[in-house]
Amino acid sequence: MPISRSRIALALLALAGGLFGSAALVQAQGYGSYGGVHSDVAQWHVATGFSNTSGTTSDYLDGGWLVEGGFSYFPDAGALGVRADVSYSAYAANGNYAGNGLEPGTAGFGRGVGTVSSGAIGGVMRIPWTARAHLYALGQVGFAYVRLHSDRYFDGGYAGGCDPHYGCGYDYGDLYGATRLSWNAGVGMEFPLYWAQSWFIEAQYRRVETPTPIEYWPLTVGLRF
Repeated sequence: MPISRSRIALALLALAGGLFGSAALVQAQGYGSYGGVHSDVAQWHVATGFSNTSGTTSDYLDGGWLVEGGFSYFPDAGALGVRADVSYSAYAANGNYAGNGLEPGTAGFGRGVGTVSSGAIGGVMRIPWTARAHLYALGQVGFAYVRLHSDRYFDGGYAGGCDPHYGCGYDYGDLYGATRLSWNAGVGMEFPLYWAQSWFIEAQYRRVETPTPIEYWPLTVGLRF
């Protein structure tokens, strides 16, 4: 039986909640500073990877790629902290764009690209797993700028028939561009490197509250330093 997107999102939130409780217990029991991979108070990170679309977003945008950077701050080098990110992702149009609640309505999105530029801030929690790794979970809110750019779309015929080169209508430009509220939840695993650095693998669910929501699932690998 297929697993619904809502169940996956709830599972991520439940896991985040479990990790949050465990991390809070670690600090409450007086373990002092976090004894995981590395316990710097402030950390920078960069990451990149594959980003898959879901829901109605996958009706008109294929999976693409994402790059991001940001920082985390852990007071007293503890298990609970704050994380801020900025990211950019791009997706190829698959030819099925037909509005989906976004402007300009029923224009076909035959060739082009969709991009999401976002910034978010929220909580992150980390908890020891093995002597050489730790798990973490995060939840963030922010804003995202969604842009749908068309190299070609069809909007009707010309007098006397369709153009032999461009088909039934041709245009170039942005079909949609707007900044909307966004949120995300995710989990990751981090492993140590030399000089207080580490690398990590992370999976997130992201949603932008456009008229019909933009939904995507980045799977990234990154470096923390």
